Amino acid sequence: MGAGDKMLIKGDPIDALHRCEDRALELLDKALEADVAEAPPLESRALVLLQCVALMRQLLEGWRRPADVPQPDRYDEAVAFVVHHQNASVSAIQRGLSIGFNEAARYVERMELAGVVGAPAEDGRRPVLQSRDI
Repeated sequence: MGAGDKMLIKGDPIDALHRCEDRALELLDKALEADVAEAPPLESRALVLLQCVALMRQLLEGWRRPADVPQPDRYDEAVAFVVHHQNASVSAIQRGLSIGFNEAARYVERMELAGVVGAPAEDGRRPVLQSRDI
């Protein structure tokens, strides 16, 4: 595998697999069009990449991207956090529950629809409409 080919396997494994497949096919095409002297090195590089692809397929069998894995809904936990701390800040929820910003923002929107928090004020803060007693 050439130095440039090693860069193909960086990053997301599924994307790396596709890059390796594409590069192997390019090398095989070049080998078919190349002079007799240049063809064997190109073919051998392509075969190494195809072996890597086969190995990657075996390793990735059953592997899924984190975004594809369903995450548990932590809305109730977010509501309890907001009511306890009396703070409906997206970033506070994000930090408090160790979740992503988008997930925390969706929870705040759901809380507004459910009447747990109010609409944002001029300064961007949302009032918490439920007291800690509830």
